[in-house]
Amino acid sequence: MNSLRNISFVVLFIFTLIFELLIGIIGEFPELRILPFLILIYYISLYKFSNKYVFAFFLSGIYYDLFYTSNYFGSTSAKFIFLAIAVNFISNKIN
Repeated sequence: MNSLRNISFVVLFIFTLIFELLIGIIGEFPELRILPFLILIYYISLYKFSNKYVFAFFLSGIYYDLFYTSNYFGSTSAKFIFLAIAVNFISNKIN
């Protein structure tokens, strides 16, 4: 059951990332950026952060590096995980 939940988080994160990339391709709004994956990262970091999401952040970053960037393999994963940890840390310090 644990592995099924982790796989569902990974699928949710990857589909949200694909949806964000499609919004970027279809809609060309230079003044307005719609970033559902970033909103998902902030939501999880603020309200539901735990170790079970790290695997999903990692695999969605690997997926993003593999198909959409020319970065070193895993550098986007590190950015996603760092962003989630930094938002959670700042939120905990403020509250």
